[in-house]
Amino acid sequence: MWYVLYDYKLGWGKTNNYVAIQWGLNGDIPVSADYDGNGISQISVWRPSNGSWYIRTSISNSNYYVLQWGLQNDTPFPADYDDDGIVDLAVWRVSGLSYYFVPSSGECPNGSHTHWIGCEVIL
Repeated sequence: MWYVLYDYKLGWGKTNNYVAIQWGLNGDIPVSADYDGNGISQISVWRPSNGSWYIRTSISNSNYYVLQWGLQNDTPFPADYDDDGIVDLAVWRVSGLSYYFVPSSGECPNGSHTHWIGCEVIL
């Protein structure tokens, strides 16, 4: 269950200042971030069982999209890797000491190389 506070200055005690949203399944990992660059974090989870990201587009409706990026033993590690102000989907793969990300800009930044549809950084 996600609890979203509309106005942090009013706090949790005010009526109609928050919304409760059921999102995700048991075992999902919360990965809320700004995946579209609008300055607002989207309610999101990463599902280890299938390596998929479930990202809601808004708290006011139930629209969402699903992207498969990662494997079962990966760890989600979203961040803005290409420095364009939009958080990129990323996973850490301990077996290869690498992380893999999908750059929202479409270009792999310096220090990484193209891997499948995304970029890879080997440590």
